[in-house]
Amino acid sequence: MQLGDYLRLGWANIATHKKRAAIVMVIVGALFSVLMAGSMLIQGIENATLAVVLQPTDGKILVKSVAQQIFCEDDCDIEMDQAEIRRDIAKWGGMEIEVGTVGPMDSIYAVSLELIANAIEVSLDEVPDDAIPVLASTSTLAGWLSISSPEKNAPAEKKVRTVQAIRERALGEVIETGSQKYFVAGILPGSFGASGLSLATIGDRNNPLNLLLEEIPTANSQTIAIKNDDTLEMASIAEIWAVFPDLDKAQGIWMISPHRIVTHWR
Repeated sequence: MQLGDYLRLGWANIATHKKRAAIVMVIVGALFSVLMAGSMLIQGIENATLAVVLQPTDGKILVKSVAQQIFCEDDCDIEMDQAEIRRDIAKWGGMEIEVGTVGPMDSIYAVSLELIANAIEVSLDEVPDDAIPVLASTSTLAGWLSISSPEKNAPAEKKVRTVQAIRERALGEVIETGSQKYFVAGILPGSFGASGLSLATIGDRNNPLNLLLEEIPTANSQTIAIKNDDTLEMASIAEIWAVFPDLDKAQGIWMISPHRIVTHWR
């Protein structure tokens, strides 16, 4: 081979490697684009879900902290533990609030009207004297009204009709359960008819996003009694409740002592 042949062969190799490098760059770029798009999609779903869940409290997070003997390996000082919880609440920008319980077996937490005003859908002037105004999820109301939840694979139209029926029968009405009358002032987000965010819930069973969305659960809301004045008789509780301005600050106190904390709005 002559010198020119070697030069042509070398240039061909360089051109070939450039082509391979370009192909690798395109493939890597496409993979990163897919990953970024997936990340943005997940973040968008999270933001949309949180916006719905936190709408009743205007974005605020209610957190319940518990100081109990069962959380200690040996005997612990409950008062000292409660003082530590209150310091943690203040450290992360939270504010302690007064919460009690009402209803049979003191099963429902009662909070002030100001904290959940956004969730009230009917005037509280309509509340009868013998009823407690509450906010409850669709799932809870279905149980109170003895309405069965649609099957998992039921058509979306049937699920919507069932939810509409629950709203028509519950919102602004008095429901008696457990020997107590409740006036339904608002309906909270819940998991009625859908255990996750999968699009199969609305009939789109072949969507590839279902592999991701079906792993995101739709948690149920806590039933809340509305403390509109001083006439509501509440039982005192040992838990310490606090309200935080946003999720980041609430997560801060969760990381400090997760074994003592249960979040009711998340």
